[in-house]
Amino acid sequence: MRRATLSFRAERPGFFLRPVCGRRVAQSRNLSLMCDSFSAFVALDKSLVYAQTMLDEKDFQKKADTAFEDLKRRLLTLGDEHGFDVEGESGKLEVIFEEPEEAKFVVSPNTPVREIWISALSTSFKLGWSDSKNAFILEKTGENLLDVMSRVVSQQLGTKVKL
Repeated sequence: MRRATLSFRAERPGFFLRPVCGRRVAQSRNLSLMCDSFSAFVALDKSLVYAQTMLDEKDFQKKADTAFEDLKRRLLTLGDEHGFDVEGESGKLEVIFEEPEEAKFVVSPNTPVREIWISALSTSFKLGWSDSKNAFILEKTGENLLDVMSRVVSQQLGTKVKL
């Protein structure tokens, strides 16, 4: 896996930012970018606020596959205890409930944006990879994949469960 490290130096505060890290990949009147990959950065109030590298596709797929296998194993065990089904094919998982009311949760990787998406309880949850936590994390709450799934399954079942 190749990661680019971004560091920025303001040439004139508020006007020019120059990354100091590698080959140039884009340039505009106000901004010159270098490095091979990054997810996004935003300049607000004349200062750099956010810069992050993006996982390459193979690394994302490996991490997502590992997370899915662990999640599927745990959901199958929990499903046996609480009476719901887990199906997995084509890189996605479906959690199917018949009681207390019919519902289907879908967990799938979104490779282009390097996220795992969960559709559950009429809500979409988008989890991105966190190097510091070594897990897929829901940025809004800080929960990892297992925590989010534990929460939504608990809400569906009406009883607290832990994956």
